[in-house]
Amino acid sequence: MRLTRSLPRVAGLAAAVLGVTSLLALQNWAAVRQIGRPVSWGRLWLAELPLWMSWAACVPFIVALVTRSGRWPVAVRVPVHFGAALACHVAVFSVVALTRGEASTPELRFAIVRSAGTALIIYGAIAAAVVAFDRSTQARRAAALSAALARARLDRLRAQLRPHFLFNTLNTAVALVRREPEAAAQVLLELSSLLRRCLVSNERGVSLAAELGFCRSYLRIQRRRFGPRLRVAWRIDPATADVEVPALCLQPLVENAVLHGLRPGRSLRIELRARIVDSDRLRLEIVDDGPGLDAHQRHEAQRALDGRAPSTSSGIGLRTTAARLRLHAGRSVRIRLLPTTAAGHGLRIVIDLPARRPQRPSP
Repeated sequence: MRLTRSLPRVAGLAAAVLGVTSLLALQNWAAVRQIGRPVSWGRLWLAELPLWMSWAACVPFIVALVTRSGRWPVAVRVPVHFGAALACHVAVFSVVALTRGEASTPELRFAIVRSAGTALIIYGAIAAAVVAFDRSTQARRAAALSAALARARLDRLRAQLRPHFLFNTLNTAVALVRREPEAAAQVLLELSSLLRRCLVSNERGVSLAAELGFCRSYLRIQRRRFGPRLRVAWRIDPATADVEVPALCLQPLVENAVLHGLRPGRSLRIELRARIVDSDRLRLEIVDDGPGLDAHQRHEAQRALDGRAPSTSSGIGLRTTAARLRLHAGRSVRIRLLPTTAAGHGLRIVIDLPARRPQRPSP
């Protein structure tokens, strides 16, 4: 699978090498003909090929260095890339000299020093292409995430405006008006907060604290409706508060837990967890003690999440959330469905993604 994804890049790199080699061979052929020295274009092409194949071999190293050094200070980045460019230049010249059977002579060392400026230009062009490609990829991902967020807002708005949801929420408020007017006002305020966040929020990424606040509003309304039958626990590491997550990524999972886990005559406990693992990854968990899924259902749902099978109608919300998380953080997102107990009861959704924080402007 990974090899299949790499083939277009390898093909593109090979096409670039052949194109540059052919162009320079044609240039040299035309120049030699002007001074009356007949030479075949193929011979010149073969003479140029080792140089550009050697530079192509340096491309993975340059890509890795450019990617890794993106957040380094300029005072560190510039000399590192300058040294890397010279190292690539010496390596390329050494390979070319070996293919031509040339020994290390003063003339060869002079040629290496004389062409160092050209090598810096070649290295800079490759590095600039890497940066441009990375920014283009980020722009496409941001556009896709924005579109997914817009669809999510519409989906959430439809969900919150479903007649039975509004009816149940307003009915809860009406029942509280005479005996607990402050509680009734609080229910309406929570409903207003939910709708406002669906309509007003336009961030592609929000802080985890803001996303959990959205979940709290939803769960407070449901607790007013179901009373002690619905219990909620929070285990949130304060260090995760400013980590960026896609807007509206957790509330659909919490809503699914309530809708599918709370059965007539039964109670339900939902626990939300957030912590940093491996120093640079955010782990989110939504745990409930409802009926859960059997082994076959979990397997099929996991396959749908991983994109290896079509999702069922009951799993569309979960798969949509997974797609939005991957748009936000790429393929490094991992989502697992596990039972809460050893007996297979309950459902535990575990989400691992990079712990990205907003960049603060330098003083």
